[in-house]
Formats: sequence, C-alpha cells, structure tokens
Amino acid sequence: ANVPYQLNHELAPLLQASQVKLHLGGAMSLIESLEPNIFDLVFVDPPFDSNLGGLVLERLVDQGCVRKGGFVYVESPAKLQIAAPDGWSNWRDQVMGEVRMQLFRNLKPSDERINPQDRSTE
Repeated sequence: ANVPYQLNHELAPLLQASQVKLHLGGAMSLIESLEPNIFDLVFVDPPFDSNLGGLVLERLVDQGCVRKGGFVYVESPAKLQIAAPDGWSNWRDQVMGEVRMQLFRNLKPSDERINPQDRSTE
C-alpha cells in the first residue's frame, strides 16, 4: 500500500483536512526547504537513541519554521533531557518507562505564563 498517497489523496479529503500536508524525506534536509512561520505544531519522533530530537528542534528554531505560540513535541530516551532553546519554554516534560516526552512552546511576547502548571509571570 502507498501510505503517503492514501494519506494525501484519500484520508485528508474525508477528514476535510485542507490544511494538512504530508512531507516525505529526511527531516533535516526538509526543514531547510520550508518557509518561515508555517507550523503551529510539529511532532518529532526520531529513531530511538539517535539523539536527533534535539538537532531537529534546533534546526526548526534556526529556520523559524514554528509560529510564535506554536509547539514542538519531541520524543527521546528517558535519560536524555533536551534544553529549551532561547525564546522557548519547556511547556511539558514527562517520562513514561524508557521514553521522555517534551513539549516545547515558542513564546510570544504576550505570553504571561511559561508553563500551564506555573501560575507565576515571566
């Protein structure tokens, strides 16, 4: 089965997902070709123990692909904690078994709270 074709041409119309586009290829090279501020949400789930999650996040930040207020979800080995880039917050960080799940947010100047559990202001 041609999964990319099915997702782009069969499933997306059924879901009325006109804003969804599937990109095929290596993440690092793909990011270089993207326009700035095109994503509200990015999922990064690299091969386990590859340490690519932090590199992909860094490239997304450097290229400015994620809009202000947008999120990047990164999965990595539990022992690997990725630091939030400048201007970003580590919105959520959770470990389940061998997997660490981190949700980073590209902060807007008007964001008052860094984390939903944190009631303090910046």
